[in-house]
Amino acid sequence: MNVLKILEAIEFVSNRHAGQVRPGGESQLAHVLRVAKAVVGYAEERHPGEADQADTLVMSAILHDVLEDTSATDSELAERFGGEVARTVRALSHVCEDEPDEDYLARVAWGGTVAIVVKRFDRLDNFRGLANMSADFRERKLKEIRAALPVWREIDREGAMEIEKEVNKYE
Repeated sequence: MNVLKILEAIEFVSNRHAGQVRPGGESQLAHVLRVAKAVVGYAEERHPGEADQADTLVMSAILHDVLEDTSATDSELAERFGGEVARTVRALSHVCEDEPDEDYLARVAWGGTVAIVVKRFDRLDNFRGLANMSADFRERKLKEIRAALPVWREIDREGAMEIEKEVNKYE
């Protein structure tokens, strides 16, 4: 793995997400780094010796929320981290807050395997804070996730099973 590029991505999001807090009170940076850590484990297991694939996967995980949550731009990501990373992060970025999961996940699927894997670990990490949310927020999110499970099964069978297990913990 290109450690210097990965550290550059961490520094970039540290600056861009500085002071941002997720619902529930934790820092946005903590979430991004947990997703990246999970993706590193996946990359080491599934892509040993494939440094380019692993670099794109890990940098995309680190940067996955930076377009939708900060003033960062596609062109800025492409210049600093390459076109493939920028394209993947764009696929992972919601167009608007009310975007239906079906539309969003179709774009994630269009982004390819890297985008799908990053989104899987992002979604799984989002379950961590769900227990600390208000009952209304939690139920709304679980309803959205349940409704999107058929799409997940189409684009990421393995990830869908993991996500379904997490949803079932709340039933």
